[in-house]
Amino acid sequence: MNSAKARQTWSVPPPGASQFQYNADFGAMLLTDNGSSLKFEFWSIAGGGTLIDQYTIAATAPVRARQVFYNDSAFDGNSPAAGALDDGAIAADKQALLPGATATSANYTSYSRGINGVIVDLLNPTGTITAADFAFHVGNSSTPNDWTAAPAPQSISVRPGAGDGGADRVTIVWPSGAIRNTWLQATVKSTAATGLAAADVFYFGNTIGETGNGATAQVNSNDEIAARQHARSFTDPANIDDPFDFNRDGFVNAIDQILARANATTLATSLKLIIPSISAMANNSASLAIVDAAWRSLTAERDVSETAPNGLASEDQTLLAFVQLSMHPSERPSEMSETRSRRRMKCPEIEPLTDVQIDFTMANL
Repeated sequence: MNSAKARQTWSVPPPGASQFQYNADFGAMLLTDNGSSLKFEFWSIAGGGTLIDQYTIAATAPVRARQVFYNDSAFDGNSPAAGALDDGAIAADKQALLPGATATSANYTSYSRGINGVIVDLLNPTGTITAADFAFHVGNSSTPNDWTAAPAPQSISVRPGAGDGGADRVTIVWPSGAIRNTWLQATVKSTAATGLAAADVFYFGNTIGETGNGATAQVNSNDEIAARQHARSFTDPANIDDPFDFNRDGFVNAIDQILARANATTLATSLKLIIPSISAMANNSASLAIVDAAWRSLTAERDVSETAPNGLASEDQTLLAFVQLSMHPSERPSEMSETRSRRRMKCPEIEPLTDVQIDFTMANL
């Protein structure tokens, strides 16, 4: 699979798990992501590597971005209030952890004020966004359903059109220190205001003083020493992604060393590199069991007509309303566009799906 954007992930059954037969020739399927669409190409091996057919799914994700930012830091003018200055405090080296993925240092911050700012870019929300459109929980295990409710946000504000691709930028702010040394689960609910067909769930973590220098998120003397060895001053200020500037004041000095020492953890008490269960997405439109059943149903021979809606034969319409392939189960394509001649596909020997982000919405089951 080729991807122009590393953060854009299209999850499919692992290579070798299934064998696809296309027009009686065993072949291969190439997926190419250019950031705004997903292109499928079917190649015949028996035919000497001939391109047999292709089609494209154009996707517009309703959740355009999920970001954490260092509120009340040197990078937003040390302002605790939400506003345009917060865009300059976005942690560009951090990304949201999605259900089913394994946490890494890219998913948690070391900010001394904890998690006190999250940004969600919503494309074309259908109402006024309020606190009722979100849910927040905190915990430190791979079973988020067991986590406790997070402290309530201090404010939730919206800047229309200020987000990625012209999306509305929703800025969520907590009091500094309210969420620290733990994981935060953020859920954008499927409501009349968000317009989401299914809830969008993601995670950010925080462990003060951790430099991302090991296989765990433990904070120890190595982090303190690293801060001492990477000093930054007025003449050579730290960038926002400097892993040793724990208080995000633009400097690395004795204060950062003290922060690492004061927040030392053991393996038992450290932030865990969790793998949040997919089942935590309670509002998703299809469970894994339904996805598996739908996928197996598609292994039968089916005619594909270019005159049918979405390029699917009429007998398929009751089975499959649309196929969602995106970086998260709530990011569903706004439309499916395909151009292909009438052909017959058969996909035998499909293996059970265990960890997928392919969401089938069933029309008449």
